[in-house]
This record gives sequence, structure tokens and C-alpha cells, in this order.
Amino acid sequence: MRIKTIRLQNFQAHADLTVHLSPAITTLQGPTDAGKSSIIRALRWVCLNDFSGDDFIREGTKRAEVQIWIVHKQQSSEIARSKGSSHENLYTLKGKPFKAFGQSGVPDPIAQLLQLTELNFQGQHDAPFWLALSAPEVSRQLNAVIDLSVIDTALSTVATEVRSAQERIRLVQERLEEVQRGLTELEPSRQRIEDFEGLVLRQDRHTRRCLRYEDLHILLSHIAANDVKERWDRAEEAEAIWALGRTYRGAHKRWEALNELISYAESLVYQKNPPPNFLHLEVMEETLTKFQERYDRLGELIRRIQEARFAVDARRAVFEAAENHFHLNSKGQTCPTCGQIIK
Repeated sequence: MRIKTIRLQNFQAHADLTVHLSPAITTLQGPTDAGKSSIIRALRWVCLNDFSGDDFIREGTKRAEVQIWIVHKQQSSEIARSKGSSHENLYTLKGKPFKAFGQSGVPDPIAQLLQLTELNFQGQHDAPFWLALSAPEVSRQLNAVIDLSVIDTALSTVATEVRSAQERIRLVQERLEEVQRGLTELEPSRQRIEDFEGLVLRQDRHTRRCLRYEDLHILLSHIAANDVKERWDRAEEAEAIWALGRTYRGAHKRWEALNELISYAESLVYQKNPPPNFLHLEVMEETLTKFQERYDRLGELIRRIQEARFAVDARRAVFEAAENHFHLNSKGQTCPTCGQIIK
């Protein structure tokens, strides 16, 4: 921090005075009672708040004010302090007001910005700083400036923390060794626990599989007892065979018509002397051969239809007997498949 300019208004002998300070050394010179000490006093009043009262207000005026402009971290700031005859005592920093009470000190935001103490000021008639002091006093003053006790306190605190940390490390290592010994002793038990958990898991899986097997067994029993679907399949096969029988009957009628046509053709042979054209008859013969083959296949189908019909009749009788027996034995009970009451 560096003070660039100071301005005094109605402060002791100065009605309005502005002093620009050099970056290096500023020297104030002038005759006696010209107000040189007033400038130092004005700086102390702003930077230390070290005296109270209103005797420094210029005679004939009601308010005194001191302004300083400083540079801190390449930023300029304006600090002002004013006091009137009404005991108003104000600081301002960049236009923001702060109140000061007596000699209680400089407001914190301004004090942190200035960073000035009593050691930064020297009276007009004081001996050269530190040169006229004893060695112990210089040491005390130097300690007050850079606070050497902080180093001793920090070293003592660090040593204490190191000892405490070492003790905690020792205790943690002892506990760790104890826990490791306990884990070593519990290793056989851990293996037995893992084996037991594996057995419990296998038993649970076996139980679930047994339950699923029982459900599947019951379902298969119901399916085995219910042969209605098989009978419906047989009935559909019989319907297909009857359809083939009807096809065979139509083919048989066409075959009879061909036989009549052949007989008529043979009679024509005897009625006419010139030989007839047998090309049409050869075609008819081939057609007749095909119908004969179909006739043979239809005969086989009819035989199978008759056998299937006899089997269906036998199954129907068994089904009706089983159905009657089922109704007699299960009337009023719950159906295992649909869950309804059997009537």
C-alpha cells in the first residue's frame, strides 16, 4: 500500500491543503507554526484513530475532513474521515460510510486496506527509530513487527501434532495387527460359513425345483386325463376322409359314363365298314386308366374311412362312458382346469 495524496479541510491551521507524496521520500519544510505537524497528525487521525475530541477543527468552522488517496495492488482507493461539532464521526471508503466510535479503532475494511500501526509513525522530537533503543527493546519492537512468537508457536504446535499423529499411527497399527490376528483365527469359520451359505442356496434351489416339478406333474396328469383334444383330432380326420369319399363317388360316376361311351363306341365299329378314328378313343382310354387308378385309391380310402368310422364309434362309446362316469363322480366339485363348479 502507498499513500499518493492527502488533503486537509478545516483541520487545525489548514483551511484547504493538498499534499502530493513522493513514491520514495517526502520532506515537509516550512517556518515554525506553519502546520507541518498538523499533516502528520491528520494522517494519524485517519490511519490510527488515536485521539478524540474536536479541538482540531479549524476555528470559525463546524466540520473538519481529511482525505487520502492510496494505491493498493495497482488499484486506487479514496479514504476520508470527517467530524463535525455535532460529534458526528464518520469514515468513508470509496463513498461507502463507516462509523467510528471514540478511539475504538479504525473500521475493519479500512484497517485491512491500510495495514498501518503505531510503529509506522514517529514524533517530531522522537529519537531515530530503534537506534536509541536497547537491544531487548529492539528485539521486542522487531517481534511486534514480524511476530516472531508465531514461528515458535507454530513449531511447538507442529511438534505436538507430529507426536499426536505418531501416537495415533501406533494405536492404529496395533488395532490393525489385532484385527488381522482375529481374521486369521476366523478364517476356518469363514470357510464353513461360506459352505453353509452355499448349501442353503442349493437347498432353496432344490425346493423351488420340487415345487415346479409338482406343478408340472399335476398339469401333465390333467392333460393325460383329458383326451378330448385327441378325439377332436380324430373327428377332423374322419371329416377329411368323408370329403375324399364324396370325391370318389363323383369320380365313380364319371367312370360309369366313360364305360357307357366306350360301349357306344364299340357298337359303332360294327355298324360302319370303314375303320373309325381311334385317336379319340385312345385319349379316352388314357383318361379311363387315370380314373381307374383314382378309383383304386378311392377304394382304399373308403376302406380306411370305414375302419376309422368303426374306431370313432368305439372311441365315442368309450368317451361317453367315461364322461358319464366323470359326471357321476365329480358332480358338485371344482374343475381342476377352469376352476368352475361341475354341474
